[in-house]
Order: sequence, then C-alpha cells, then structure tokens
Amino acid sequence: METMQIGILEFFHVLGALFFLGGGTLIAYFKFRADHSEDLVVLAWYHRELVRADWIFTLPSGVILIATGIALANSYGLPLDQGWILSALVAFSIATLSWIPAVFLQIRMRNTIQLCLEQNLSIPASYHQDRRRWMLLGLPAFSAALYALWLMTAGH
Repeated sequence: METMQIGILEFFHVLGALFFLGGGTLIAYFKFRADHSEDLVVLAWYHRELVRADWIFTLPSGVILIATGIALANSYGLPLDQGWILSALVAFSIATLSWIPAVFLQIRMRNTIQLCLEQNLSIPASYHQDRRRWMLLGLPAFSAALYALWLMTAGH
C-alpha cells in the first residue's frame, strides 16, 4: 500500500479514536450534569440528543476504528493475532459489548423522561436504576477503549 494511502488510514483511525473516546467522555459529563439538574425539560432534551449522538458519532467512529485498524495491520503485514493487536481487538470488543446494552438503557431512559415530561410525573425509581446500570456499563466500555488506545500508541 502506498504511503499516502497509509497516511489516510492512520488519519481516519486517529480521528475515529478521537470521536469515540471524546464523544463518550462528553456524553458521560453532560449526562451527569443533566441528571443533577433534575429538570425534566433539560433531561428530555439531553436524552434525545444522547441517543442521536450515539448514532451519529459513536457507532460510525467505532466502525471506522475497527475497519481502519484492520486495514492498517494488513498494510503493515501484521497478523491480527499478534499480541498487542489481539489485545486491542479484545479490549475494543469489551467496549462494544458494554456499549450495546447501554444504548438500550439510553433509549428507555429517554422514553421514561419524555413520558414524565408529557404527563407531569416525578422521575421514577426505574430511571435511577437504569442510570446506575448505564454508568456501570460505561466504566468497562470506556476503560477498555482507553486501554486499546494505549496499546495502539504505546503498547507495541
């Protein structure tokens, strides 16, 4: 593969990591802020945008990371079962497997808050349980993605 093509793959790989980790960080920060406001209008807006942001940024950046990572390994002639590459793929798989159920929780929290807003209801205990589950899923997802980034930049 030509140097220019590899440079383009590297650029999109780093950009994917930036969006994936940066987006996850901002999503968690703004969720924390919105939840502590206890304002149903703020929470409803936040949850609508959270679900949208995951489809616009997190999912595509994750796909870009995997596709460009595999393409880069192949272009450098590195086997995917090589130590640090395999570890990064496993870490990213853990991040993905933690993220998928979190998406369903996000959708349920969005729907719960929207219903509370429309019917002037208090936030139910089930929302707070979903919020805790979401945070617990976010810890391994973010940690694994951060570990994969470390492997990519310093671990090999």
